[in-house]
Formats: sequence, C-alpha cells, structure tokens
Amino acid sequence: MASAGGAEAVEGLDAGASGSVVSASLSVASADAGAPVPPPQWPSPAEVLVEGTQPSEYTEDLAAEGVHVRFGTPRGPVHVWRPKGYDAATAGVVVYLHGYYDSVDSAWVEHRLAEQFAGSHRNALFVVPEVPAVRSDDVLWKDLSELLREVRRRTRLKSPTGPVVMAGHSGAYRTLATWLDEPRVQELILLDGLYGYDDEIASWLRAGKRTAVLVAADTTDRTLAFLRRFPRAVRFEELPDSPEAVSAEQRAAPVLYLPTVKFDHMGLVTEGKVLPLVLALSPLKSVPVLATQR
Repeated sequence: MASAGGAEAVEGLDAGASGSVVSASLSVASADAGAPVPPPQWPSPAEVLVEGTQPSEYTEDLAAEGVHVRFGTPRGPVHVWRPKGYDAATAGVVVYLHGYYDSVDSAWVEHRLAEQFAGSHRNALFVVPEVPAVRSDDVLWKDLSELLREVRRRTRLKSPTGPVVMAGHSGAYRTLATWLDEPRVQELILLDGLYGYDDEIASWLRAGKRTAVLVAADTTDRTLAFLRRFPRAVRFEELPDSPEAVSAEQRAAPVLYLPTVKFDHMGLVTEGKVLPLVLALSPLKSVPVLATQR
C-alpha cells in the first residue's frame, strides 16, 4: 500500500502468531550470525584502549559547534558532546555506539562524530562510550542507567529529562540489545546493525510507544524479513536526502525502514550524511538557538 514520500506500508504477517515463523528463520539463538567478521586482532582495539585508559582522565574542549568532554573509566573512555544552544530543560539524550573494527577514540576522530552530531541540530546530550570491537570482546556497559549516572557524576551536568535515543552501527547491536529494558528509551536506530536479537527488539517495540529506524546496506534481506512482523512499518525505496522528505506520520510508524545503495556498510558512518539525517528524524527537539534563527 503506497504512502506519501515514496514510502509504502509493508504488508505481512500479523505481529502475533507469525512471530515464531519469522524468528525460526532468523534464529536469534545465534545472535552473531551474519555479522561482519573483522580481521583477527588480539588484543582488539577496544581492549587496547580500555587497558590504556586511566579513570582519572578528563578533558574538556570548546569548539565552534559545542563542547566536547572526554573522561576515563575502568571500561574505557566516554565522550560527551553538548551542541551550541543546548538547553537542558528540553533536551534528550543520544547514546551512540561504534561498530566492529573501531575503538571509541578512533570512531570519534575518524568518523567526525562531533560534526555529525552538530549536523543533526538536535537538542541532546550525546554520549559515546566504548563497546566491543570484535566478537570476542565482552559487552562493557551492560546497564544504560549506570552509564548515564557516570556521565552525570563526571560532567556534573543535569540529566536531561527528554527522550533517550539509542543509535549504533554494525556490531553495536550486541550492547544495544542489553539496554532494551531501560524504560526511558523511545527510539532505536540501527545503522546496518540488525544481526541478531530480532525477537527481543520486536517484543520491545510492541511493549509501548517506541520506534525503530532501520538503515540497511548489507542487512537488507534480514531487515525485510523482520519487517513482516510489523504491518504498519513504513518502507522507503532509498534513503531520503533530507528529513523533510519524511512526513510526521511516517516518522510515527513503529518501524521506519531506510535501505540504501548510495552508501556502503562503512560509508553509513564515515560519509557524514546518514547519522545526522536519522537523528533529525528522531523525537528529539531542535536546538533552540537554531530554531529561532529559521
């Protein structure tokens, strides 16, 4: 069934009895099935960084577009970004996780995350912790609330009360899946990251007013199978060029599917186009100073 903006509703199996049929083919039991396999590295980039990080580390830098804080923990560094015009009274939180092959420090610099966060124009506190860099790495932050408490303690910033949006690339899904029980999370953004935990994500979506944005380059087939659980999902033929191409009604769908052939698996996070776009589609408010300039 076609809808405005080149998107269409995905007709498929009902969310009830059909779930077991789809899950059988996707096999959550092997949660890493199909995930990108990095070249052998021992120790991994994340392990090296965690080992070399002192909990006492703390730096704060003022940039043209915001304030960047990096502090150390026993689980590696955490980066925090506040955009110019940030208003704690209406702000939300974005927790972004890198994928395999990277460490949080390399992703911060090489993927120009501060620039991408600023480009989203969202009024949010952006938090970027260390996460697994290869399959053999353990999940470092199993409790999202604990991470956010540490951010509050170290930065002495008031915790935003707005929506919490979780976003991650590729192998980040392993950590994100452990945070689905956090009640404040309203949206899950996977950048080519649906490699497992399909049943858990589906149950999370059905449990309340929550949404997921699924961007797919290498994960198209698996994501299309997942969409059959959600007849009200909205599917685009290609990643839109701007957030204005996605209507408010489409953004409110339980699942928004954005496939792309314009960006490959790594280009989703290195080209600087996709992450600002999907964050701009989130329930987070615009940065107030920017809103008044329009």
